[in-house]
Amino acid sequence: MKPIGNSFLFLKREGVHPLTKDSLIRGTLVLTLAAFISRFLGVFQKLPLNYMLLSDVGTYGIAFNIYSLILIVATAGIPSALSKTVSAKLANGCEKEARELYASAILYAILIGFLAALLLYIAAPLYASWIKSPSAVSSIRAIAPTLLFFPLIAIMRGHFQARQHMTPNAISQIVEQIFRVASSLLLAWVFLSVNTNAAAAGASFGAVVGGIGALFIMVFYSKKMFPETSVLRTLRNTKRPHKLKYFLFNKSFFHMIILTGLPIVIYSMAVTVIYTIDTSTIISLLHGQMGLSDAADVVSVYTGIAQPIAGLPVILAIALSQTAVPIISSNYSLRNMEIVSRNVTKVYRISIITGLPMVLLLCITAFPISGIFNFGGVQIGVELAPRMMILMVISAFFQILMQTSGAILTGTGRMRLLIWSVLFGVLTKIIGNLILAPKWGIDGIMTASILAFLVMSLLNYAGIRLTVSFRIYNKGTWFKLALLVLLTLPFFAADNMLGMEFGFLPYCIVFGVYSILFLLLFIVYLIIAKAVSKGLRNFRNLGA
Repeated sequence: MKPIGNSFLFLKREGVHPLTKDSLIRGTLVLTLAAFISRFLGVFQKLPLNYMLLSDVGTYGIAFNIYSLILIVATAGIPSALSKTVSAKLANGCEKEARELYASAILYAILIGFLAALLLYIAAPLYASWIKSPSAVSSIRAIAPTLLFFPLIAIMRGHFQARQHMTPNAISQIVEQIFRVASSLLLAWVFLSVNTNAAAAGASFGAVVGGIGALFIMVFYSKKMFPETSVLRTLRNTKRPHKLKYFLFNKSFFHMIILTGLPIVIYSMAVTVIYTIDTSTIISLLHGQMGLSDAADVVSVYTGIAQPIAGLPVILAIALSQTAVPIISSNYSLRNMEIVSRNVTKVYRISIITGLPMVLLLCITAFPISGIFNFGGVQIGVELAPRMMILMVISAFFQILMQTSGAILTGTGRMRLLIWSVLFGVLTKIIGNLILAPKWGIDGIMTASILAFLVMSLLNYAGIRLTVSFRIYNKGTWFKLALLVLLTLPFFAADNMLGMEFGFLPYCIVFGVYSILFLLLFIVYLIIAKAVSKGLRNFRNLGA
């Protein structure tokens, strides 16, 4: 199909918002709100689970991480690739090809979802035995059916993303989390009368309920907003022999998977691979230093506090990634390099200026937050949880840079660089764990994560510079950000002095006081930063 001359009118007629300078921010805000609500509910879920499951919160975390890894393999590459490819085809007026591509993706999702669920269920005992946590089998098997639904959900989200309709995606995320959290807590409470391991399996099954709720929302909005893209309608309207065979073995679809989907799978796996490496190796790396029981308890602290809390600052980066790919891809395909450059700068600036304050706040409130979350439900958490949380949250800042820069590389088609970046990052993590764990224990494992995300973010940045000319901030702005970090150092000293056990309410009060003080500090920082900017301008004028 030849591109239509007036792409603006075509996109508007087909239900696609034309690209404007505000598209990135508007889409990001919608997805950020949904992601924040979803992530907040997910973190909130860990609070009662830490008190109910105690040390078995680690088995729930192990199941959730391995499920997330397989889920990414099954879903991550295709939706992002679909979003990128469909948005480019729509920009050039190729609506029929876009619909056929979507139909192929839906059929693929049904097949891959069934295979992924079956694989996880069968392999659960082998994996649990390998990581020296046999109690995780029931939790892994309970979460396996979720993979039947999420490939379909992910494809539909990618389709809406390509057409720049973010609201259905946002609503489905919120519904998914509400259903998941409510059912997880209810089932955990019901099965707690059996034992904590059964309660962990019940909590894991909550993800299945959440998946059903999200799928219902996506099907509802697909029928309401884009009935013409129905897979059955596309199959009926296609004048081709052997229709089902054509859609299952669509050359354009597999071309999209190989050139775009596979690299995005590897990129999307980066964070979950890092987490899964840790939950799979912490016991084997540390049991010689502290014993098998304490090493298993460290996994509970990792999955019950450090990992979910560190996920909070990354919310905006994920939303930016989802929003930036189709926008940057569309403009890059049309060779609007000036717009691409502005969007690249905007993505970096938004992620840094919003991510850094959140990272600092979580670092300085590490001890009260750990106390609120019952130190992961284990005694060793009193000593290790705050330190683990600080190191994990620091790694989250570089994770933010890695996520946003990876989305930019995806939008500009530099997929090979993205693959090498992730491979070097994962290699850094593995080597770092092996070298640093014997010397520094869990601190070494956390430090290896920081190094891994730093390597990936730097390699991504270098790759973007090969394609797009841009500058994130000038020296004055970098100085102001460094000043903000320095102003928080007294909080760290005070936090270390807190190293004692209180109760739930005192921890909440301390967290509230620290948050208010940090807000006041941030206001002081803004005043100082404004004064510094004025001084620098006067200095430059004087030099002129």
